[in-house]
Amino acid sequence: MVHNLAQQENPAKILKDWIDSHSKVLSDPWVELECCEPERSSAASTQTGVILDPTFDREEEEESEWDGKYDKDDNLIGHGTLTLYDGDYFRGNYKDGFRDGWGLVVSQVE
Repeated sequence: MVHNLAQQENPAKILKDWIDSHSKVLSDPWVELECCEPERSSAASTQTGVILDPTFDREEEEESEWDGKYDKDDNLIGHGTLTLYDGDYFRGNYKDGFRDGWGLVVSQVE
């Protein structure tokens, strides 16, 4: 969407509309852009068998380290960082041993 300020609404409204449209975390804010379509399409395409989170379900690996707390049943709880032997890590929350809510995954996978 290109705005010509001489013919359009005021800049404050344009900025507010843009912020509103780019603040929806579960939607693609760049739907209107056609400049990068080949790259966007290939990045969004899924293939069977591709692991999108290389740290998922690796909490029990022998050399993994959790810097957060454990509950009475030795489950990961609360906020912390799970670091794996290969340098990958997940930082976020756990509840009853399972990931809970948002988190950050950093991986060396190429």
